Amino acid sequence: MKSYDNNGKLVSEINHFRTNDGTSVTTNTQYNTYNGRPTNQNVTVRESSGKVSTTTTIGGKLLPWRGIEPSALNLAIRSEQEATGLLG
Repeated sequence: MKSYDNNGKLVSEINHFRTNDGTSVTTNTQYNTYNGRPTNQNVTVRESSGKVSTTTTIGGKLLPWRGIEPSALNLAIRSEQEATGLLG
């Protein structure tokens, strides 16, 4: 679902999907309304066991969400955060 401001510029986008094993993945991406570039992204993964993990990326490289298994998504996010110095 996409949200727009009063001038028709994209402000945010929320995507949600479930995997075959029941894992739920939700991404929320917010955009800069002046240049249209993404500014931050929240990724929440709820595994079928009930374990929930949330990752926020601000000003770094944002990740695509379609077709990525949750464990691979979490690993990719962590690797990106380590590479950009967001962890530690």
